[in-house]
Amino acid sequence: MSCDIIIPVFNQDKYTKECLASIKANTDIDYRIIFVDDNSNDADTVKFLGAISDKNIKILRNEQNLGWVKSVNRGLEESGAEYVCIMNNDTIVSGGWLPEMIAVAEKEADIGLVNPEWEKPEKISISDYAAGRKRFRGEYIETDWVRGFCFLVKREVLNKIGGLDEAYSPGCFDDCDFSMRAIKEGFRCVRAKAAYVYHYRNISYKAILKDKRWNELLEAKKQLFYRRWGRPLRLVFIFTEKIVDKKVAEDMLYSLARKQHHLYIWALSKDVPLVEHTNVRINFFPKVFFSLFATFGLLNNLGRNIAKKYNAIFLNESGIFRLFLLLGLDKKINIFLRDFNSIGIGTDIIKQVENIKNERKIDGGYFNQRRGR
Repeated sequence: MSCDIIIPVFNQDKYTKECLASIKANTDIDYRIIFVDDNSNDADTVKFLGAISDKNIKILRNEQNLGWVKSVNRGLEESGAEYVCIMNNDTIVSGGWLPEMIAVAEKEADIGLVNPEWEKPEKISISDYAAGRKRFRGEYIETDWVRGFCFLVKREVLNKIGGLDEAYSPGCFDDCDFSMRAIKEGFRCVRAKAAYVYHYRNISYKAILKDKRWNELLEAKKQLFYRRWGRPLRLVFIFTEKIVDKKVAEDMLYSLARKQHHLYIWALSKDVPLVEHTNVRINFFPKVFFSLFATFGLLNNLGRNIAKKYNAIFLNESGIFRLFLLLGLDKKINIFLRDFNSIGIGTDIIKQVENIKNERKIDGGYFNQRRGR
């Protein structure tokens, strides 16, 4: 098996040299690097790229500065490998990073896009932290979307959905959109727990854009993403009774999480649908105080800003439902009493969520871009 590694470059020879050195030192499978020089005007970068003479490295040069999205797509045009890794030049890979990502991708046919881990405590070195992650070999967690600083994609995905959408050029939210298109085709986005790549963050774009222009670009592309895919919601599911068919409930929750919604599960016992996804949070509360915890949690949330407020609550406990109505909470938030064991409940709730989503306005918002290039 082989992998093409596509790295757009605009100036910043220091980061590019560090990135390349880390790849050479820590990648022990068949690979080829495709550098896409986005019309660098820094003499050191031009000299460095021009001096590379390695059969496993191809240099492409844009005649004008095209930005991240178009540079990635140009690299994809040159790529023919079974796997493609798209990454920033402000990254440092660690031992076994790429084989681990590929191993995770091959675990399931529907795993289409794979991120490595990228965050670590400041006081721990890259090598030490990466070594500590090795105990998670083969493990992964499903995510809402792949972060564009470094992600692996199967050729099958590219054949079905193509490259990055150039409507997001020069960049921002292109990775979110790419992920959504892949998910729509039945693929999953995951994060390989034992692969680690350090990311300096925001270096790539801020080489071209000042902070004000960066914020303007981020806002414009965010609105484009919302117009296409809608705004994600924050949904609470309160489970107080045993779920007979947990698979039906789990399929429903995964479906909602894959649509970017944030799910908060409040439950009495651990005998509830267990969904491992970065958009799902599960909390267990003691039976004796459950109503109190649920009510306090909702009241506390209503005092937060719009970005953090819940959009709907689904519960199967009539007593708590009546308490919420008595407190007038139904006038401030969508509250639905549903039998989670009824036939077709998963489909019904997904439709309800879509209706709530379609009623929301496009402007204003809270989608948090938790990383930058």
